[in-house]
Amino acid sequence: MEKTWKNFILEIAYHISRHYTRNLTSTAIYDVAGFVSCAPVTVVSKQWIKINQQILKLHMIFNSTFMKLNKASINMLRIMEPYIAWGYPNLKSVNELIYKRGYGKINKKRIALTDNALIARSLGKYGIICMEDLIHKIYTIGKRFKETNNFLWPFKLSSPRGRMKKKTTHFIEGGDAGNREDQIHRLIRRMN
Repeated sequence: MEKTWKNFILEIAYHISRHYTRNLTSTAIYDVAGFVSCAPVTVVSKQWIKINQQILKLHMIFNSTFMKLNKASINMLRIMEPYIAWGYPNLKSVNELIYKRGYGKINKKRIALTDNALIARSLGKYGIICMEDLIHKIYTIGKRFKETNNFLWPFKLSSPRGRMKKKTTHFIEGGDAGNREDQIHRLIRRMN
């Protein structure tokens, strides 16, 4: 049984990798946004704290998470833009974040994702049985993105190498906050 389970997981990983190599020009990358909290919670407004606690779960500085982008979420970002850095992560950044800093919410506890059995036990009912499935659902905004994203604990990143320049100044003006578009992966790599 152990051998067939491993073969099954390897087969899924093979199909997912083929999907990525065929769809390198997919626009799905712009449907998901990665967020990094840049300002401590004491600095921000009460409206930001409400949105943060209910939706993004960025409770501490340098926490990171993913979110599906739509009109409502983009309007929320306008409120929170001075306090967070966000953008469209590439596959390598999503992969590195989940493998290195990935923790799951299992029985309301923060458990490191070291084994595919943990993922299969928690998300198996949705057809997600291994780490590659988890990464695939997050990156491509799969059918069960909401359940997958709720399963992931917010990533606790280190402070960036080379320090933050200006936390509350927009990225366009030479700071660190705001929309970095596809440059968010550089910040994530400095912090991972």
